[in-house]
Amino acid sequence: MKKTMLLIVSLIICTYGFASKEKYDFDVKHIPDSLKKDANAVIRIYNISYNYKTPVTATEKKSIAVTVLNTNGVDYANFLESGDKFRKLTKVTGKIYDSKGTVLKTYSKGDIKKSAYSQHLTTDNFSYYLQVYPPSFPFTVHFECEFEWKDGIILFPPFAPQPDYQIAVMEADYSLQYPENTTILTKTYNQVQELPAENFKGNVIRKWNVRNLKAIKEERFAPAINTLIPIVYTAPASFVYEKTQGKLLDAEHICKWQQELNTGRDELSPETKNAISELVKDASTDREKVKILYDYLGSITRYESIQLGIGGFQPIPAAEVCRTGFGDCKGLSNLLKAMLNYVNIPANYVIIRMSSQEKDLDDDFSAFIRTNHIVLRVPLPGDTLWLECTNTRVPFGFVHNGIAGHNALVTTENGGYMTRLPDYPDSLNLEHNQMDIKLNTDGSAHVQVEKNWHVKIYDNVYQLLTAKPTEVTDYLRKEISLPHATVSQVNLDDNKSALPSLKARYEWTTTLFGSKTTNRLLIPVNAMRYTISKLKKGQRNYDIYIKTGWKDTDLITIEIPEGYEIEALPAPVKHTCAFGNFESTVINLGNKLLINQSVMVHSGQYDVSLYADFVQFIDKITEIYQGKITLKKTTST
Repeated sequence: MKKTMLLIVSLIICTYGFASKEKYDFDVKHIPDSLKKDANAVIRIYNISYNYKTPVTATEKKSIAVTVLNTNGVDYANFLESGDKFRKLTKVTGKIYDSKGTVLKTYSKGDIKKSAYSQHLTTDNFSYYLQVYPPSFPFTVHFECEFEWKDGIILFPPFAPQPDYQIAVMEADYSLQYPENTTILTKTYNQVQELPAENFKGNVIRKWNVRNLKAIKEERFAPAINTLIPIVYTAPASFVYEKTQGKLLDAEHICKWQQELNTGRDELSPETKNAISELVKDASTDREKVKILYDYLGSITRYESIQLGIGGFQPIPAAEVCRTGFGDCKGLSNLLKAMLNYVNIPANYVIIRMSSQEKDLDDDFSAFIRTNHIVLRVPLPGDTLWLECTNTRVPFGFVHNGIAGHNALVTTENGGYMTRLPDYPDSLNLEHNQMDIKLNTDGSAHVQVEKNWHVKIYDNVYQLLTAKPTEVTDYLRKEISLPHATVSQVNLDDNKSALPSLKARYEWTTTLFGSKTTNRLLIPVNAMRYTISKLKKGQRNYDIYIKTGWKDTDLITIEIPEGYEIEALPAPVKHTCAFGNFESTVINLGNKLLINQSVMVHSGQYDVSLYADFVQFIDKITEIYQGKITLKKTTST
């Protein structure tokens, strides 16, 4: 009897012990120092298990634990998952741990909030989220959740465990299960290991993992983060989605499915047709007709994101966009295509990635994953137009920065193909300053400026045309490297040609143009150029990537005040290297100085071994911009 009681007590103790013991030990001491280096957070666990049951159903399980080391990593502690009519959150649990791995707080599905994904008018997309407030640093959060997929599956969840710079990863695993005789498309990038496939009860199980990924330290002029981190893309070769079927094998198949989605959605109302006929009746060329209809599109519509049903891929019918007066990139591009078709001008619906850094797409299913925008291609004799239909303030015929030089998928009646949009020579991306400076004996100055931004530089600043006057003045003031400068008399002139430019004429004054002593004025060679921030010297990890080349030129005259003479001028400088060139001259014209400076930086990707040369190039540019002129009094006052 005593033995029986002892056994029962032992079982109770063991049961209680196992019930209360945490499955994971999240003590921070288990993180290797090599993973803490340069890291704001460390991904302790990143597991995705995806079971593709049928072409229209699947289940997804995720387990993600993150240790946040400092305030810069706090955002990675929050729970944030996307949802729509195809993907529904069914289970979620979460816990917060202190630095020793002790549980501080638990969360359940009832704590998760659900909100619209964006403020746009028509969307089925939303987000599941929970904001975590840090108790102290370091701390760990662990969320486990499950999703139900239904009504169609085009793509499987991507495996991208290292989301950004300064984030390390201890271990990450991806498991994909699917029925035998199902063809799956896969693509991996950067240090991802695939394990041998397994077969289990009529299913294939494939697994990928990564271990001990050190934090990527952010470097200036580095390639896009997506080219540096491990990623696995997977998808079914044939899919069913919202009662449509298709394949994502390559550009031709992607475009074929897109064309099927677009079929029958280009009808226009009689009223719209009559309006179009009236608008173009006096146009003498197709290009003129396209310009008229492009402007007309901007006058009758506005941009709104449409993400209803398969609206993420299928445009709203042209007649509906006309009726409501709004549409997204799909609907607006489709409407302009329909209007052009009505006047017998062919156009192509183009799928592209709009991005500040990523230009390239591969001609396979990954292109579908990475594209996010629609534009219109209009082939004319001797010229092809690429039109941004979501913003007709973009000058007609200009290929803006977000798409210039990018790969794109061009849909045709029978399918489609991949192409690359045109780009501009670096030399056209010009910013030119012309300044006339009247310098006074007390060191104050009055400056008249004519500033011109061209092509890609124009694209960076054309928003000034719709900004408030105070915002324009503030922008121009920030470009002056002297304190106490006041900008006035601003006038903007917009040249909306296919090679656009924006001209700003204005004045500015300062009570002290440089520095003043009893007998000398020390003035800047160029007060309109801030120095390029110095690059860190020493070892670099990644190639040098200059996405957009540019040219800066300055022509400056300085009127020397009466009673002063030139004591010292910077020597002429001229330098050329692989990254570009620069030149600076200061010429004495008696009572005036003429300063001519130019800097040219070439776009391109340069081997990391050239980094020391690049640092030297930037330092020399900084040196010429920081040049000083010394004026000396000739008479006493």
